[in-house]
Amino acid sequence: MKIIYRLFNFLVLSVLTLGNVSLVGATLTTGNTVDPVTAQKQTVSQLFDQVSKIANWSLGLVALIAVFVILYSGFLFMTSGGEEEGTDAAKNYLKYGIIGLIIAALAFSVVTFVNSIFSN
Repeated sequence: MKIIYRLFNFLVLSVLTLGNVSLVGATLTTGNTVDPVTAQKQTVSQLFDQVSKIANWSLGLVALIAVFVILYSGFLFMTSGGEEEGTDAAKNYLKYGIIGLIIAALAFSVVTFVNSIFSN
C-alpha cells in the first residue's frame, strides 16, 4: 500500500509540474502585441483550462484506484474461505472503494460546475 501511495504522489506532482510548465510556455510564446485586458482574459481562461484538465485527470486516476480497491475487495472475499476476519476486511475495502467512487463523481461534478461558471 505504501508503494501505491508513493506512486500516486509522484504522478500528482508530475502532472502539476507539467501543467505549470505548459502554462508558462503558452504564455511566453504569444509574441503578438494585444490589448492587456484581452491578454489577461486569455491568460485566466488558459489557467482555468489547465486547472480543469489537471482536476479531471486526477479525478479519473482516483476513480481508477477506487475500482481497483473494489476488485481487490472481491479477491479478498473470494479467498477468505469463509473466515470472519477475511470477509470483514473485504467488506471494509468494498465500502471504502464505493465511498471513493462517490467522492470522485461528486468532485468531478463540482469541477465541471465551477468551470462552467468561470468560463463565461
